[in-house]
Amino acid sequence: MLKKRTVYMAAVLSLFAALPALAAVTPITEYKETYGSSDKYSYISGVNSAAETAPGCKQGEHRTPPAGKECDSYWPNNGDFKCYNNCRCKSTFIYSCTNLVPDGTACDGKYEGCKCPEGYVLLTTKPDGVILPNPLNNKDFKCYKKDEIKCSTGMEYPATQPPEVTDKIATYDVVEVAGKRCVKGVTFSKNCERGDIDLTLPKYKCFEAKKYTLLNKQIITCATECSSGSNCTETTADCIKVGSDKLGDMSCRRITGCDAGLKGSGSGQYICGGSAPSGGFVYSTPSAGGTTCYKVTGCPSGYEKAYIGPYTSTDYSTGNGQTYDVKKYTVNTSVSTDVLICRKAQGCSISGQYDINTCWNGCLAWWF
Repeated sequence: MLKKRTVYMAAVLSLFAALPALAAVTPITEYKETYGSSDKYSYISGVNSAAETAPGCKQGEHRTPPAGKECDSYWPNNGDFKCYNNCRCKSTFIYSCTNLVPDGTACDGKYEGCKCPEGYVLLTTKPDGVILPNPLNNKDFKCYKKDEIKCSTGMEYPATQPPEVTDKIATYDVVEVAGKRCVKGVTFSKNCERGDIDLTLPKYKCFEAKKYTLLNKQIITCATECSSGSNCTETTADCIKVGSDKLGDMSCRRITGCDAGLKGSGSGQYICGGSAPSGGFVYSTPSAGGTTCYKVTGCPSGYEKAYIGPYTSTDYSTGNGQTYDVKKYTVNTSVSTDVLICRKAQGCSISGQYDINTCWNGCLAWWF
């Protein structure tokens, strides 16, 4: 028993004798190894990483880029982190926002964007149809006070469509700026006249028309249809002389009087006049818009047509050995005189034979 304890004690003493030699061993966490030319990692990280124990960056440098900036960087010796230097604002930070509201983070007094103050609107270009006030003094952003924006045409478009638009009389070209709707242009119907026109004038009176007041208080008169009254007509008629009144795309007929003179051709010829014939001529009375004319188409009863055409000096009272009673309907025009000549045999012959019952109204019979 004593022998065994002696052996155990000798083993323990031998172990203590070896301890100084163990103290000279280098811990694995402090073992240095070189990786060629790379200095990204100089230590093998263990429980205590090289980032915590290695020297820091130089004065004025950063472990991470400051907010809003971009920097140059490098890996320092004996470290597993980067150092950032030569930092500058990103290229997007270019606005000073003087007199305006900054939009986003700042970098050395510059911002990535600006906003307009309350009651102002940001405009990059000037829209047509508006008058802008002076902007806030900032060269990069132009902010305009909403309440001072005006319509250059004097017409501000209402929230509801006015009758002019519903009736297709006028089409408005509208621009909206900061809630203000301005009319920058008006396209009128072709049948509209600017201003308050006089509908009693000859060139207007055959149009049915309506007056409109535009958004700028201007009055226009627009033709809606042709009138059929007051010496106007929608259709043509024989012997009625009409003129064509035009307003835009519309054309209406205005009666200017009777279309007097010879009309038609061949057996269908007739004469138009402004007065009724006497003596039993056959005629009709075409009329339109309060104007009545006379269309003479035939001879009185018992008479035959001897001639119709331009005035002639031919004597139709005799012919074929007979004498005739002659009736004429003559119409003078600005360019000619036209006539319809009708005749009826009297019964008195110029060749020696007589009808005693009709010659000289029957008086010849007294002698026989």
